[in-house]
Amino acid sequence: MAANLSEAAGNQPDTGATIFIGITGTRGAGKSQVGNILRSKDVPVIDADGIGHEFLNGPNEVYYAVLERFGADLVDVEGGPINREKLGAIVFSDDQALCDLEALIHEPIFKLIEKRMAEQAGKPVVAVELPLLHEKGRRAQFDVVWCVVADEAVLIPRLMSRDGVSEQEARALMAKHATQEEKAAKSDVVIDNSGTAEELEAKVLELLAALTAPAEADAEPDAEVEPEAEPEAETDPVVDGESDTETPAEGDAASEDDSEEDSAEAHYQKRLRQFAEMSTEAVLDKMGKVATTGHKSARATTRMNVSSCEGDCSDGEHDQERELEVTVSMAVRNARVGGGCRKPVPPTPEPQPGPNPDPRPGPNPNPNPQPKPGAEDGKKGFDRTTLIVAAAAVMIAFFALLAFLYAMNSPRVTVTTPANPVVVVQQPVCPVDCDKPVKQVDPPVFRLEPPAHDTTVTVVPGLQCQPGVFRELTEEPGYAFRAIHNAVRPRISKYYERYGEGCKGLLLVGRDANKRLVIHQYYDANKWLEYGLVFEYFPNRTIQVDRFDGRDNIFTGRTVYLVDQNDRIVGASVYDGMRRLVLETTITVSASGEPLSVSITSYDANTRVAIGINSITEASKAVTYLNTNLLGYDLRSSLQVR
Repeated sequence: MAANLSEAAGNQPDTGATIFIGITGTRGAGKSQVGNILRSKDVPVIDADGIGHEFLNGPNEVYYAVLERFGADLVDVEGGPINREKLGAIVFSDDQALCDLEALIHEPIFKLIEKRMAEQAGKPVVAVELPLLHEKGRRAQFDVVWCVVADEAVLIPRLMSRDGVSEQEARALMAKHATQEEKAAKSDVVIDNSGTAEELEAKVLELLAALTAPAEADAEPDAEVEPEAEPEAETDPVVDGESDTETPAEGDAASEDDSEEDSAEAHYQKRLRQFAEMSTEAVLDKMGKVATTGHKSARATTRMNVSSCEGDCSDGEHDQERELEVTVSMAVRNARVGGGCRKPVPPTPEPQPGPNPDPRPGPNPNPNPQPKPGAEDGKKGFDRTTLIVAAAAVMIAFFALLAFLYAMNSPRVTVTTPANPVVVVQQPVCPVDCDKPVKQVDPPVFRLEPPAHDTTVTVVPGLQCQPGVFRELTEEPGYAFRAIHNAVRPRISKYYERYGEGCKGLLLVGRDANKRLVIHQYYDANKWLEYGLVFEYFPNRTIQVDRFDGRDNIFTGRTVYLVDQNDRIVGASVYDGMRRLVLETTITVSASGEPLSVSITSYDANTRVAIGINSITEASKAVTYLNTNLLGYDLRSSLQVR
């Protein structure tokens, strides 16, 4: 990492005012360590994560908004702190939930950071620990940005030890945001924290000294200084509003004032446009995916004190400072399409002049007269009612006729048979009303005892159905809409369904563009979800399989597979419905990928302490164990990392 990321400082801030340092970096890189070193040198440090914890620790507007979105069970007692571990488990596996949480909490955090930065203005140096500094477009708020990085060999174990997660979980957490290289490329200073704490402290103190040294040098009296050259023509000093003297210049003084005012105006407008662009980028980052959401909104504010002087303002005579603020707000909502809940209000008809209109206003004894239907109005009302009744009668008669014709013309086949007639009856694919359980009844059997000369019976043909055969669908079936999450649906390219024996119950399979499994769901005879598996493939060669059960589509467990370079499953971790680690397996496989043996470590779900280690050395028993305890393992021939 140190070889790829430069540690040299980039742009240095101007001196003479508070220097605001933004500290960013990936999870576990050591932002807090850098912040603590600065605190030891009396540098005020504002911690964005700490502010987020403040919002979640007790009742406030953000606190109640989070509970409303994610459930009141996140707190043990009313008004108590929100359980961040429970909240993290929810947003870790659901990208939409993560976006919703960020939309609720990030903007309040940024506003409070700005407020505390303003309170600390005047101090020589103020630092802010902000993990998502670049992702949320906050670069312009800081004079210099430090990015803390570490080698992956150091970072992953550090995350596993600090957060109590597995290696797969640690890598998945890091993949949620920008990489270290991306963060470092946008920063001014890169601090490599792959070494010891002493080495890190030496680097931080060296950087701090480099920032404060120019300010101390400016405070000392200067030696003899040669007179400076005249300012360039592009430098437009601004007249100090409290001074009675004008700035010396060639030509007419009033013309120069106008020129200076125009230059300052252009300068401020340029800064406002820049702030608008930064705020727009920040809002777009917050909005995320808007094509698959029903309602989402976000806003961002960029606020900064801007000097009107772009040249040398060391004398301060012509420097005018203004506070510029730009707020950008965006929202996406589903529009009403047809129907709606509001009844249209008919427009008020304009009065039509009669044959002898009388324009003179007469007295109005009744200020709120009730309209009285006249002969013409009554006629129109009668015609409208008659039409509605007639149309309803025609529709009823039409459907009755269809039902009669259907009953009379049901397809029947006449079969001639010997003395013992046979009756064949097939059940339909689905009951008439698939949303309600139907009482199961035995199929009717026609017992005919015809005369000797009558040897005919009636056979009722069944609906078309091929149990056990996969059928490719042209689109997502309607019964699956309530059972497929919006975050999963876009990954599915093709759907396939297969009915069970007797056309009762079915299996629905969804595959992505690479023909990998995305969903594998079982539905009962009424097409309600019994249980389903959702597959997700990660770049670090892991496959996550989540199980959801019942009509409410409740999450009940997870298996995370480790796949080698030959697409063979060589390990797995199992989590319960609370996303707690309960099992880890190491699988020894043959060249073809078939398991030969398995080593099993069991964990206490509450403490994550290993409570037992077991091994299965017989191949057939190993396969049986893995099929029973690992979600989707029996489908391993379809699980490939591409």
